[in-house]
Amino acid sequence: MSNAPVLYRTDESAPIPGQMPDILDIVYAHWRHSQIDGAIPSWTAFDFSSLHDDILPWCAMVEVKREPYDFIYRYFGSGRMDVQGADYTDKSIRETEPAVFRMKALPEYRSVADGGRPIYVITHWQVSETEDVRYDVLRLPLSDDGKSVDRIFSTTVSDYTFPELAAMFRPDPTNEMAGPSC
Repeated sequence: MSNAPVLYRTDESAPIPGQMPDILDIVYAHWRHSQIDGAIPSWTAFDFSSLHDDILPWCAMVEVKREPYDFIYRYFGSGRMDVQGADYTDKSIRETEPAVFRMKALPEYRSVADGGRPIYVITHWQVSETEDVRYDVLRLPLSDDGKSVDRIFSTTVSDYTFPELAAMFRPDPTNEMAGPSC
């Protein structure tokens, strides 16, 4: 496999209902409904297991560790496993492969953990010289005390199926531009 860099660009913003894919609107509404007096909802109040079965494979939940700063996957959806080729449940984001995954996801997780606000990220991965793949990520803060972020819930939407994404993103010696799912 070549060490050619994986190219991507992201656009990060606050989530705005009606301006995201429908599935992300549903998840965001569920998060907002879990809030009490505008506080960051607890992960138990958010209860992501009640989301539609089509959403769960694309989901991840990380626990935020402060000393040292790290993000530990506590849930890693089956679709993410299929795309990335591994189950990262109970693993640090620092253990994920390929490295470009960490380079993209770490600042997003830090943004949510430090800011205590949800983010909506549109990512365009260049998978070949002529093609890029867009997918949208919603990252939502969760808290045990309503103030400090203890967990972050993420879900991803793409127009591609799991097998299509896996073929594009898994390391492949014939695809020098391959990158990860996030």
